[in-house]
Amino acid sequence: KLAELSDIIFLCVEPLQAVPLLFKYKDLLSRKLVVSLVAGLSLSHFKKLGYLRAARFIPSVAVRYRCSANLLVFGGLGKEDIGKVLQITSLVGTNIAIDEDHLGSATIFTSSGPAYAAYACKEVMSLFGNDDRSKIIFRKIFAHGLISAGRILLNEDPDKIMSGVSTKGGITENGLVVIQGYIPGLLMRLYQETIKKYFSIAKGHSISLK
Repeated sequence: KLAELSDIIFLCVEPLQAVPLLFKYKDLLSRKLVVSLVAGLSLSHFKKLGYLRAARFIPSVAVRYRCSANLLVFGGLGKEDIGKVLQITSLVGTNIAIDEDHLGSATIFTSSGPAYAAYACKEVMSLFGNDDRSKIIFRKIFAHGLISAGRILLNEDPDKIMSGVSTKGGITENGLVVIQGYIPGLLMRLYQETIKKYFSIAKGHSISLK
């Protein structure tokens, strides 16, 4: 009943539930503007199902604080429908429209990003926090460090930031040498493993459509 009264439907279900649900309620939902949060369910999947007004919306858990980095894919959606989606999703964070081909890799830093940052923070707390109070302090230091770094990165070139912060023979320069030895390989491994899973889920949707 609620779906009948709604102009926009946000599809928030488990990946394996998505295609059967879209088949089951096709007569009703295909007339609506559908905004999908389902991993791996591409706009081409929607088109094959007869859904011509569809968009993809991938937020992060930061929606609870209204500071999510929202990834949006519109495909051939009309201007009016795009405006409706942007108006709603902007309430929970910053909207970033991207090509669908980049969605799998982009989610590493947005929807998955908080989990990776939380793990790094946990390691910092265990290394430098000798008691509960010091752990809380280092969690705050780590979090605010990320926030401040993010704000600078939104406005300045990465190379400019690195050269501006590090001095020859200084602490930051030594730290960058260590990071440069590990980060490229780590990021490549992270990308390979996550993108493999992403396409595996997408393949599952394709099989469901047959």
